[in-house]
Amino acid sequence: IEDNIKEEDIQNIILFNNMSNSGSYYLEQLLDGHRNILCLPYSETLENVYVNRMQYLEGDELLIEMMAQMLGYLHSEFEELYCVGQHRFQGYCVNQEGHFIKDIYIDPTIFIQQLKLQLGDNRKLKSYAHMLKVYFAAYNNCLGKKKEKNTEYWIFYHMHLPNYDPSTMYAHLNADEFKRVENLIIIREPVQHCYSWIRRFVMKEKNNAAVKKEAFSHIINSELGIMLEKKKGFENVKAIKFEDLKSKPEETLKSLCRWIDIPYMDSLKSTTVNGIEIYFPALTPDGMKYITGNDQTPVACVRFTEAMTLWDETRLNMIFSSFKKAYGYENSIPEFLEFSREQLKDILKRDFKFATLVEELICEKGAEDERYNVNEWIKKLFMEYIESHQKEKEYYPCILPED
Repeated sequence: IEDNIKEEDIQNIILFNNMSNSGSYYLEQLLDGHRNILCLPYSETLENVYVNRMQYLEGDELLIEMMAQMLGYLHSEFEELYCVGQHRFQGYCVNQEGHFIKDIYIDPTIFIQQLKLQLGDNRKLKSYAHMLKVYFAAYNNCLGKKKEKNTEYWIFYHMHLPNYDPSTMYAHLNADEFKRVENLIIIREPVQHCYSWIRRFVMKEKNNAAVKKEAFSHIINSELGIMLEKKKGFENVKAIKFEDLKSKPEETLKSLCRWIDIPYMDSLKSTTVNGIEIYFPALTPDGMKYITGNDQTPVACVRFTEAMTLWDETRLNMIFSSFKKAYGYENSIPEFLEFSREQLKDILKRDFKFATLVEELICEKGAEDERYNVNEWIKKLFMEYIESHQKEKEYYPCILPED
């Protein structure tokens, strides 16, 4: 108990978000073994459950609710059921043969003991930040992490929200609860991202989320880079490129470590969850393969014709040009700022193949009230973005690989 990490030892937090299907799990798995970083894998946002329930609970009621939120992380006789705890690890944490690694789960008895130790006799949460610190400290103690002298601990809070506005979380974080609060958003070349997202969620998985207008809107807006547009008086946001992590992992992670003032460690060279090396499924032209996070398959050159025409690709490069230019992605297509409004309306006349694929999925799986003209909607969204765009738009800086 003496060498346990305590919630009061945690002084810093990274709020981590993504473009969806942009390598967020990969970065989390690279950081998993670092002694200064405390992860709660694939945690997603706990904001709603705190605001609507946990802040009002105390004693055993609070413990039961906190345990209920963790079902997807714990060993149980029901751990095979998809409905239990959102099936937190299944399908992601597999070995080289694609078999799920059950050792990823933690012992619920040890975890509830750790929660009790963190909360003390007064089993009540003081704040949202206090809840996060309790969860992350208890979870990492279950993994056998020990408190190290003079170590600055960081929570790596993988909220997993695309198109997330970083300023919104500050309503829940008091100024004196963390020494540093940083936002990190992982990005991917937006045309490649659009293709990969459509291919995976619409064409292969036929995911129910893909038929929801709000969910698809978040994907398109993240590809426009809206969440990375600089807000006055709000500076603590950085981007990190999926492509840099893949092509120059050591140099990029050294820059990340320097940013948050922690040492670079060799553990950052492998992808682990709870200290266990894992593989994950990748859809390749040759079918499903199980690869390590460092495999280069996800960044290989591909043809987009499955999901978009050459004219689609050209127009997307034009529309995404501001975002691409800001983050150093190559683009030989003229920027949309070079065209008049009438020319742009003409450019947008033809339907997008990927939007048609989304609409077909909606007709196949969506309810009657979920149907809408996806092409008409997406053209309007693009035109509104173009018309509201300022020529000298500023974006948040990117963590670049060390020279």
